[in-house]
Amino acid sequence: MPKKTRGCLQGGVGAKLCEHCKDHEQLWIFYAVVLAILTLIVFFDTGTNFASEHVRIWCQGFPIYTEWAALGALLLVAPFASIVHCMQLSQAKTRVLVTSFFSVLGIVCIGLAALNLRQTYLTMAELRKDCGKAGLTKEIEAVWQRADDIYTECDRARQKPLFKCPNLHLDKWKPADRALLEYLEETESDFHCSAFCQKDQQPLFLRQKKISKNGCAWHVGGRVALAGRAASVVAGSMGLFFFAIGLIAAFLPNL
Repeated sequence: MPKKTRGCLQGGVGAKLCEHCKDHEQLWIFYAVVLAILTLIVFFDTGTNFASEHVRIWCQGFPIYTEWAALGALLLVAPFASIVHCMQLSQAKTRVLVTSFFSVLGIVCIGLAALNLRQTYLTMAELRKDCGKAGLTKEIEAVWQRADDIYTECDRARQKPLFKCPNLHLDKWKPADRALLEYLEETESDFHCSAFCQKDQQPLFLRQKKISKNGCAWHVGGRVALAGRAASVVAGSMGLFFFAIGLIAAFLPNL
């Protein structure tokens, strides 16, 4: 019958891992706390972003993947520490392995944060500076212009809802264009704006008088920027954290 030492069975990999946890109890508690906090942040932030159709359409999930990658990197720390402990390498080899591991994790997380931030600013530029010139913004602007012309012809005072205009003929619209028209309705509702790329236009769906002077694309760009920056902050912070651990491990006297 194997003997127990400080609550751990002697012999085997399980015993080594148990002893490792006992010897570094405070470190593992710190790791668990950091993991729990980051998990809550990622779940809250990605849940908010996933619920936003604007982020899903324009960012294509990039901020969400960036934050989950940072969380995944943190999850790798526990098995790595256990494997290194079981390998029982020399102090010099352990130092090199630990330094390399955390440095690589740090570089990967910082790189993802930088890529996400770059993509965020490119998308924001497409929405705010180059709106209507190419891509999806051009398609949305064309749909808005078509609907605006129909609405003006139907009811210049815009007293009746757009969808009640007899000349709208939604059944003749392409499914993609109908989807974009619905998206325009959502942007007006979410940001209390009008048009998409153009400024100072009459809304297609809202009936309230106080609306933003900027086109809806400007506000969508702000929402995209908020999501992208938040994801980059999470991933970048984790990257710096890992990189700092790698530097500490490189110069720690008794690793």
